[in-house]
Amino acid sequence: MSFKASRGWISNVQFLSCADSDTHAATSEHTYFLSSSNDGKVILWDANKELEGSGTAYQVYVQDDIHTGGIFSMHELLGTVATASKDASVSISTITPDGAIKLKVRYQDIHDGVVKSVSLKSDCDAKVFCSAGNDGFIRVTDTRANLHSSSLSIENMHENYCINSVKWQPANEYMLMSTSFGRNIVINDTRNPTVPYLLLDEHLPVSCTKVKSIYHPTFYDSGKYIVTTGEQSTCLTTYEASSGKVVCREDIGIRCNSITVHEVFTQQPILAASHGADIELMKLTDRFSPQ
Repeated sequence: MSFKASRGWISNVQFLSCADSDTHAATSEHTYFLSSSNDGKVILWDANKELEGSGTAYQVYVQDDIHTGGIFSMHELLGTVATASKDASVSISTITPDGAIKLKVRYQDIHDGVVKSVSLKSDCDAKVFCSAGNDGFIRVTDTRANLHSSSLSIENMHENYCINSVKWQPANEYMLMSTSFGRNIVINDTRNPTVPYLLLDEHLPVSCTKVKSIYHPTFYDSGKYIVTTGEQSTCLTTYEASSGKVVCREDIGIRCNSITVHEVFTQQPILAASHGADIELMKLTDRFSPQ
């Protein structure tokens, strides 16, 4: 399935995680996914339904008042939705049993400037998130503290570039992955945040000294692998997360800036990708899975 989903560029696309049974939108009877975009919208879609035979997925709910600026990043976990915005804030929302997306709290004092990325931590019921942006800091915030400030800050991991993407590793509570306009995907251990744990750059050609576009690598197979796009490339590169070794590459035929791999409702992984204002949902071939 491929369709135009927004008037602005799509910043993230993600199938819903397995939330609790009270969240209607995340039950196994349907295949729902979320998108966020530069026009400030978060949309819940149903991939099993088309809008009047147009080839466009059915819109279950549209939320357009979470932020006052465009949304650079979105992450859903257990029915909680975190978004990062041009308005320099991070917002936490919830998906209600009827599929609505309701704003819960907005954090406006974590970063000095545009917030490019946000990721919820999986081992604490989505109560902790990390975020990053133009100020060059990765900040970790615990929503249970009732303080609109971060509990940990990591800086200077990207040669003074702004940070465009940050994600928690699902299977390791201490590991963070981030990218910038520099060459490296940086893996940090929060127990020793001043020194990178891994630096990955084999998804880029040697001639590329500076990345011109924002891209969002993702974890796959419970954090065992890292999957990423490359600069002006239609290929996906898969790294082993523990060692940084490249284990496979696959040409998917499109250039995309945001990817997630969905493994819940089918044995064959589904790639949710965005490129410009378009959303692409595709089944990945067996070559994608590392042997």
